[in-house]
Amino acid sequence: MDELTTIIVGAGIIGLSVARELAISATNDSNTKHNITVIDIRDKPCTLASEACSGILSARNAPKELQSLFELASEGWLQILNDRASTINFRDGENVRLVSSGNDKSEQIPPSWFQTQKDDIFDTADDTMGRLAPTDFASYLIAECERLGVTVMLDSAVIAVWRAHESSMAKTIKLLDKSIQHRPFANLVLAAGPWTTEIFKTLYPRNSVDPENHVCCIPWYRTTLSHPMNSPDDIALIHTFLAAKSDDLEPEVTFSARASSQTVTIAATPQRIEVKDLHPNDAIDPVADLRTQRAILALKQAAGSCIPGGVQRLETSEFGYSFVSTATEAGLPVIAQVPVEMIGDMEMEGGLGAGQEQSAVWLCYGFGMFGTALAPGVGKVMARKMKGVEVGVEEAVVGLKEALFR
Repeated sequence: MDELTTIIVGAGIIGLSVARELAISATNDSNTKHNITVIDIRDKPCTLASEACSGILSARNAPKELQSLFELASEGWLQILNDRASTINFRDGENVRLVSSGNDKSEQIPPSWFQTQKDDIFDTADDTMGRLAPTDFASYLIAECERLGVTVMLDSAVIAVWRAHESSMAKTIKLLDKSIQHRPFANLVLAAGPWTTEIFKTLYPRNSVDPENHVCCIPWYRTTLSHPMNSPDDIALIHTFLAAKSDDLEPEVTFSARASSQTVTIAATPQRIEVKDLHPNDAIDPVADLRTQRAILALKQAAGSCIPGGVQRLETSEFGYSFVSTATEAGLPVIAQVPVEMIGDMEMEGGLGAGQEQSAVWLCYGFGMFGTALAPGVGKVMARKMKGVEVGVEEAVVGLKEALFR
């Protein structure tokens, strides 16, 4: 029986989806035993990008090149939602509405928590599969990984890799007690969202890939309703022009209500996108720069006109921001193995060794605002690539981009 050991850095929606799919693939292959460990610097999984996540499963405004990946993700979502073990509260596309402007009569009635303007029109979002609570999906992934024998290490980080005898080794540290462990691996998957590129460059400083990271910081508010939410109120809205006059935000603002918590989460996409690496410490204690603070204030001003209690209500509400990134300016991701000749020399017992001797290193990042919607498809792509079988998604979409090579 073949035995593989894979370390996945990043216990977010993407990292856990990859772990789940790899574990399922190994379960279906009686000739393979796959030991999978997921490592994350945070003390809880799925707590960063998902803070701003509306849970809307949609390809709206996504690059057209991602269509095949969305189709693969849709297959994965159907499997997950039909899983008897799933307790995900999924609501179909009828529960997602578009708010636009015009003189026509609205096809839909707005929720009671939303203050409409005279020209607002409410329509069903036809390009949307549906929506779910991101916390439900996170809980499902964690339970699935536990059931499938995946080890999840939180408050931990991979701080070094090297070659020892016949295997590659990862040095991990437990942040609370500073304890050190050395772990062998055949595959190292870096799936830490916008922190992926910095982690890769730190672990492999002699690499010749230099992957790009186009980062934006999503501002969000979460307000608790002052009156009980009725069933018709438990919906999401995509307001297509609410922030159109803002110098800091893109026009669309999303509102996602949750009857279970009696809250509405509001988020928008900033206009500013920066090409930069994010230090892992930013995942532990993020600090908002001036432009991000301006985006948060801009969202408060724009959304305040739609929420009972207005801006004053949002001033007493929970707020924050979440980093997301894409691997290219055009909004494409990377799900690919780094060619061994581009890893560069790495530390070995007794000195430096050639990259050709080292185990597989994979980059899996750059899904922008579509991480949750794409996650099941991303897991399938990674599992298929590791097995060397047909992926079902064009390599030009998910492969390493040649323009990034030094």
